[in-house]
Amino acid sequence: MFDLQKIRGAGLEKAVRQVPAAVTIVEAASGEIILANEEAKAMMRRILTGPVPPRVEGFKDLRDAGDFKLYRPDGDAYELEEWAVMRSIRTGEEVSDEEYDYVAADGTRGTMRCDASPIYDDEGRVVAGVLLVRDVTEEKRAEERRRYDAGLLENVHDAVLATDARFVLTAWNKGAERMFGWTANEALGRSIQEVVPRDYGDEELAQELQELTDTGRWRGERTWYRKDGAPVQAEGITVALRGGQDETTGYLCIMRDISGRREAEERLRESEERYRRLVENSPDAIAVLAEGSIAFVSPAGARLVGAGSPGELLGVPYLDLFHPGSRAAVEAGVSRALGGETVGPFEARALRSDGGAVDVEVSAIAIVHEGDPAVQVLVRDVTERKRNEEALRESSRRTEDILESVTDAFYALDHEWRLTYLNERALRFASQLAGEEFTRDDLIGRTLWETLPAILGTSIEDEYRRAVREQRTAVFEYPYPGGGPVFEVHAYPSEQGLSIYFQDVTERKRAEETGQEQTRQQAVVADLGLRALANDGLGSLLDDTVALVARTLDVEFCKIVEILPGGEKLTLRAGFGWQEGPSGARTR
Repeated sequence: MFDLQKIRGAGLEKAVRQVPAAVTIVEAASGEIILANEEAKAMMRRILTGPVPPRVEGFKDLRDAGDFKLYRPDGDAYELEEWAVMRSIRTGEEVSDEEYDYVAADGTRGTMRCDASPIYDDEGRVVAGVLLVRDVTEEKRAEERRRYDAGLLENVHDAVLATDARFVLTAWNKGAERMFGWTANEALGRSIQEVVPRDYGDEELAQELQELTDTGRWRGERTWYRKDGAPVQAEGITVALRGGQDETTGYLCIMRDISGRREAEERLRESEERYRRLVENSPDAIAVLAEGSIAFVSPAGARLVGAGSPGELLGVPYLDLFHPGSRAAVEAGVSRALGGETVGPFEARALRSDGGAVDVEVSAIAIVHEGDPAVQVLVRDVTERKRNEEALRESSRRTEDILESVTDAFYALDHEWRLTYLNERALRFASQLAGEEFTRDDLIGRTLWETLPAILGTSIEDEYRRAVREQRTAVFEYPYPGGGPVFEVHAYPSEQGLSIYFQDVTERKRAEETGQEQTRQQAVVADLGLRALANDGLGSLLDDTVALVARTLDVEFCKIVEILPGGEKLTLRAGFGWQEGPSGARTR
C-alpha cells in the first residue's frame, strides 16, 4: 500500500498543496485518491454535483449517470482507461500537455490540460500516479480571440497600420502590403512619412494633427504614393491611441483604396446618362410610380396617353390613366412589384386624353426613387400587334375550315414528327388504322410513329424523311401493311415541318386491275377471232385457243374436250401443259 504517511514521509504533501494547479495522487493498486490539493477539490466540486468519489472508478459511475462528460479533442468520449493518470499507473507512461473537453453537471463547457507521471517504489514498481490538471478554458478562448483578431487584421482588405507617438510604424497588415507595395518586414520600424509619402503640404498635415489632438480622430480622402511611385487615392481614418494617463501612445490608421470607387462613380454617371438617353428615346412608355402617383414618365409615355409633355403627368394618380376594367389588375401588379416580385408582362387598356383606349402590355419592378420605395413600369402599345394576331387567327380559322371541308385526309407534322394539326377525315383514318377511337386532343402533340407504329421501317417513313432531308415534294402510293387500304400520299416540306394529304385509292386500284383484266380477255377473244379467219384448220385453232386461255388465266394445265353423242363419253380435242404421248385413259 502506498498511503498518505509515505507521501508525507517523502515530503510530497507540502509540495503538492503549494502547487498553483489541481494536483491529485492516485494509488495504483486500489485506484484510491489518497491526496488532492485544494485546487483539485475546488475543480472537482465545480464540475460535479455530488460528492467527490474516493476512488477513480467512481468517476465512471458519475459520468454514466450524466453527472459530467469528458471528450477528446476529436469529439470522441474520453474513457476512464484513457485518462492520463490511469495510463501512468498501468504502463508507467509520462503524459504531458494532454487536452480534453468537459461538460460540467451544470452544462458549463470548458477545456482542461493535464500532465501525469508514475510514482515508483524502491523496487521500481509503479505504486501511484500523480495528475496535474489546469483549466485552460479562458486561456483557449483568449488564444482563439487573438487568432481571430489577427486573422481579421491580416485578411481585411483595407490597409491597417499603426505607429507609435513618433509616427514610427509598429503594425502593417497584408492590406497595407497590397495597397502600398511594402512588405511588413520592410515597413516596420520606419517612419510613416518615409513609407507612405503624401501629396499634400505641411499646412494640411498640421490641420490633421490638430484634429487628432482635439477629437482623437481624423477622417478624409487623400492621395498617397506606393513604393513604386504610383499614386493611390484612399479614404483614411486615423485614431489616437491613449495610455493609462490619457497621453497619446500612438496612432491606428485604416485606409481604403477608393480608386476603384472613383472609377465606379464615373461609370455610374455614364450609365445614368446612357439610361436617361435610353428612356427618352425608348418607343415604350417608362414611368416611375411612387405613393400612388406618377413621379417620372418618359416622352413615349406622354405620347401614349396624348399628353402634351411628360410634365403634365407628374403627380397624376397612375390608375386614372387606365380603363376601369384594367385598374384592379394594374394595382395588383404594382403591389406585387413593391413586394419584390418581377411582374408581367400582362395586358391592360390605357386611356388617352381624347377619350380613346389603347391596348397595352405592362411590366413592373421595384426600384428606389429618391431614397424611397417605388415601382418602375414599362408600358408597351400592343394595339397593332393585337390587330395582327386577330387577323392571323381569322386566317387560321379560314384555313382550318377549308382543310375540314376537303374530302382528302390532311395532317401536319413539326420537325420532331409531332402532329400539329389533322382534319376530321385524317382523324377517322388514324382511328381506323390504329384500331382505336381517337379525338384530336388525343393526337395533337404525339409523334406520327407513336400513333401509327406499323409504318415504322416502311417506304412511307423513307419517303417522309427524304422529303424533309431534300426539301422536295414526295408523291407516292402506299399500301397499308396487313392487307389494308392503298393510299396516294402527297408530302410537302416547309419551314414548319411536313404537310401531308392523302386519299384512299383502294377502289380505284381495284377498278384499274379489273379493267386491265377485261382488256386482256378481250384481246384473247380478238386474237382467237383473227386465227379463225385465217382458216388454219380446227385442230390448230383449238391448240392456239387452249394455250391462250392457259396464259390468260395463268394456269399450268388447260384442255378442250368434246362430249360425244349420247352424252356418256368425252373426247380430248386439245390440251396445254402436258408432254407429248398418252395423257390418260378414256373415262366414262
